[in-house]
Amino acid sequence: MTHDQRHIKETREMFQKAGMIFTDGGHELQVQRKHYSLRLTESYTCGLEVEMKAMQRIKFSTHQLLERDLTILDNLCEVHHLLASLQPRWCTTQTMLLFGKKPGDPLLLFHCGNHSDKPIGVYDRPASVSSVHKCQPVYEFPASATPKEIADYLRNKHAAVQPAVSWEDFVDQWNLQHSARLGYQLSCGPSYIYSMAGVRFLHDGKDLFMEVFRPINWLNFPKVQTLLESILQTAKMAGLNLEFHDDNQGAEIVEG
Repeated sequence: MTHDQRHIKETREMFQKAGMIFTDGGHELQVQRKHYSLRLTESYTCGLEVEMKAMQRIKFSTHQLLERDLTILDNLCEVHHLLASLQPRWCTTQTMLLFGKKPGDPLLLFHCGNHSDKPIGVYDRPASVSSVHKCQPVYEFPASATPKEIADYLRNKHAAVQPAVSWEDFVDQWNLQHSARLGYQLSCGPSYIYSMAGVRFLHDGKDLFMEVFRPINWLNFPKVQTLLESILQTAKMAGLNLEFHDDNQGAEIVEG
C-alpha cells in the first residue's frame, strides 16, 4: 500500500466509524453534506486532494481529514449564509472566506487537518492573500465555535474597518440596488433625502426622519411600504443598523 492509499484508507475508516454516508470509488471518496459536496482523491505530495463544491469549486490539499473537519466546514458554510449581506467569497485554493477586497479587510481561514484546539483564525487581509500563512491571526476560534459566534465576530470586525458611510453614499447605494426595479431614484440634499412624490426623509447627523408632506392615496400605501423596506435593506447591505424609537425621535443609523 502506497503512502497515498493509506490516507484514503484511513479516511474511509473514519467515515465508516462515524456512520457517515459516502460513495467509495476505491481511489476516490465522495461525501454529500447539506451545503456542499466533497471529493477526495489520492495526492502524491500531501496525502489527500480535496475538491469542495459549495457556491463555487474549491480545491486544496491536506495530510489528513479529521472527523471534526466536516462539522467545521458545515459551520463555515452556515457563516457564509449568515453573512450573505457582506458578500463573502470563498478562496478557490484553500478553505478561506474573504470579506472585502482591500488590505486590512477580515478573512477567515480554517486549517483543515490541523489538530490544534483553535483551527479557525481571523486575519487582517495582507496585500497578497497567498501570504496569509506568514501572518499572525487577530483572533482564533476553537473547533467547537458555533456559526453564530463566528458570524457575530466577523460582522463587528468588518464594520470596524469600513469607512464611515455618508448619506450621499447611502443614496448612491440605494439607487444602484433599487432604482431600476422601483422606477424612481432618491436624491440627497443638504438636509433631505427626496424619494417618491409626497415622501422625503430628513437626515440630521445619524438620525433619519420620514416626512409625508402631501396626501398619499391609499392605493400607493404598498409603494411607501416597499420604499421603507428597501431603505432597511440598503442599510443592512451597507453594514449599518436602523434603530427605531417609539418616542417620535425617528430612526437612528448606527454603525456596525
